[in-house]
Amino acid sequence: MVRRGWPEVCSLTVAQRIERRPQAVSIPSLRHRNQGGASGRSRRLGWFQRSERRRGPQVARVLIVGWDGADWRILDPLLEAGLLPNLEALIERGGKAVLKSTLPTHSWAAWPSFLTGVDPDDHGVYDILESRGGSKRQFPVTFRSIR
Repeated sequence: MVRRGWPEVCSLTVAQRIERRPQAVSIPSLRHRNQGGASGRSRRLGWFQRSERRRGPQVARVLIVGWDGADWRILDPLLEAGLLPNLEALIERGGKAVLKSTLPTHSWAAWPSFLTGVDPDDHGVYDILESRGGSKRQFPVTFRSIR
């Protein structure tokens, strides 16, 4: 089994990445199950199916899995033992990498950096609690805390 690292996956062309994608699974339509129902579900599902058809050409999608606290020193032996088959399948279809974390290396500073692409100095989240409006009272950090 050949494992592709992150640099190799990034060097693939879009066509090669699309070729490696798993085939789409067809899900039976729920619209036919609710035909004539008094709840009006069939009308709502019919609208949904029409809007799906109008979407246009499909674009390549990216799935990023961020597992807080996970370490490849722990996960690799579990993968080799076959204990994480779904994660192994995701890695085989894509890749895996190590995240270079922020300083401070706490989750509450790292996740906003991941989401925004900037350091804590730029987004302003350093701790799990913050003061608001000159108050001495501490509040939990939320997505609204990111500047």
